[in-house]
Amino acid sequence: MSAGVGIVGLGFMGRTHARAYLKYGARLEAVCDPNVDAMGSSSGNFESQPSEQELDLSGAMVNASLDEMLATPGLELVSVCTPTDTHVAVAVAALRAGKHVLVEKPVALAPDAIEQLASVAQQHGRLCMPAMCMRFWPAWSWVKRAIDNRRFGGVRTLRLERIGPAPDWNSAFYTDESRSGGALFDLHIHDTDFIVHALGLPNAVCSAGTTRHLSTSYRYDAGSPNVSAQGGWVDAPDFAFRMRMLVEFENAVADFDLGRTPELEVHHKDGSSTVPDLEPGTGWEHQIGAMLAAVKSGEKVAPATLEQAAAVTHVLLAERKSLRAGDWIAVGR
Repeated sequence: MSAGVGIVGLGFMGRTHARAYLKYGARLEAVCDPNVDAMGSSSGNFESQPSEQELDLSGAMVNASLDEMLATPGLELVSVCTPTDTHVAVAVAALRAGKHVLVEKPVALAPDAIEQLASVAQQHGRLCMPAMCMRFWPAWSWVKRAIDNRRFGGVRTLRLERIGPAPDWNSAFYTDESRSGGALFDLHIHDTDFIVHALGLPNAVCSAGTTRHLSTSYRYDAGSPNVSAQGGWVDAPDFAFRMRMLVEFENAVADFDLGRTPELEVHHKDGSSTVPDLEPGTGWEHQIGAMLAAVKSGEKVAPATLEQAAAVTHVLLAERKSLRAGDWIAVGR
């Protein structure tokens, strides 16, 4: 039998989760949003996301109260797609109600809060997974495997870029960095997470710019790759969202550009180039599929963990400190 799922917060990201669940045959049992009848129409950063597509909620209970939603019969898994400063409280309530949880990024702005949430999940024997969709994006999953299996040799350079206009929905939340963390936590977090996912925790970081738009270098041990990421918001609403990655291996260069077809190309030392065969679908869809599979099989550890999210948050906090100090900052734990 397919899993029964619920979604808290039915804005752009909540609707994205809903469509992905339905694609995998999950039962959308309930949604919780006090404004469910007045959902925004913003399309987010990815213009290809079908945000205007009609979302069929006919089979779901619509609740304005979280407690009411959590009492819905058949509910096994809950997606938390509310503003960042509510994530932990909503996730804790769902875990205590016996539900597995997929919580949108950033889980929280402080590592301690994420670690406390991990403790609650462990106490209740439930999975609680941070929704870091870029780990599941087909091209990025391909790059991660190429790094791990060294099919092109070791990594010399890893450079990432993620730039777009500031979100045009819930601007009061996003412009309040005490609540949202700014673009550092909303956008740049994806690239920092992938760097840590692919190469491990850096020793130190050096950042320039602001929390709205920054560039960071990540320092590892001597002889390690040249690693950098640029990300943030630009004050130009008509600017097309840009997401790029370049990986220079010893024997090839992998080049990803969301705005190009094909998105991923590999250029080899012999002068040839190839286009990898990638799985269809988005990272949002694949992360939902991975979470559903973990719940169904009774896995004890989620495909991405809160401990990993806490580690990435330590790196982001070091980046923010580096912005203020104008110098290299050691990454704490």
